[in-house]
Amino acid sequence: MVTPRETIVRTFRAPSTVRLSKSTHEFPECQLASTDHHLGWYIMAFTPKEAFTLNGGCLCTSIRYTVRVPELQSRPVIPGAETRHESLDPKDTTTRMPSVQIDHCTSCRVATGGLVACWLSVPPAWVSFELESRGAQGDSVTLDYTKHSASEVVRPNPSMVKSTRLRVYESSPGVYRTFCGHCGTSLTYAMRGRDEEMDVVVGTLDRAALESQGFMADRHGHWGDGIRWIQELVTGGGDGGLVRQSQGLGSPLVT
Repeated sequence: MVTPRETIVRTFRAPSTVRLSKSTHEFPECQLASTDHHLGWYIMAFTPKEAFTLNGGCLCTSIRYTVRVPELQSRPVIPGAETRHESLDPKDTTTRMPSVQIDHCTSCRVATGGLVACWLSVPPAWVSFELESRGAQGDSVTLDYTKHSASEVVRPNPSMVKSTRLRVYESSPGVYRTFCGHCGTSLTYAMRGRDEEMDVVVGTLDRAALESQGFMADRHGHWGDGIRWIQELVTGGGDGGLVRQSQGLGSPLVT
């Protein structure tokens, strides 16, 4: 769990760093030119054109969620996003949500605790949550869950935090990361002013969702922030020509 002493300040200009308030360490933070720039990090071109559903949740199952993706033409276009992959028609550059990114950003790697973070980016309207009430788990035969919208969950109010196992950490001003207070699973990322998009930790999806038709990451984000041996490890088997960008959309491609 991230402790309160780690007050992370995010800047939106290069060079960007994360300064730990009671430490001399500096971590490179995600570089953003603007919110729209952030939207361009993600490209998803492999999912089915038909509507489909993804399910997931935390390790202890106190928090469950469902992502309902509509048919292709009902999915919002990601402004300014670039599509490039060896399996795709080079003339088809329209990019729509959902999207999946292998994220080499240092702050997200530390927050999620994996070698790299991996995000599913979707409109909050597609996502619904079921939260177990505190005290319902244990000797109780029937677990007591309440339904909530994504907009309620990504920035939970004190009442929700008190009555469920959901917790939130504001890792930078206006940046909210939720996690399960019982098992510690990282769950979502949301940014104030970016109400049209939220990110879900891909590793929390059920195995059936991860192995569903067309579901895969299509790009490496924040390549310039990455750790070399981790980059070699995750691309050692060949990544099929995924875009590698030094930072966000518009930054130089890494070849």
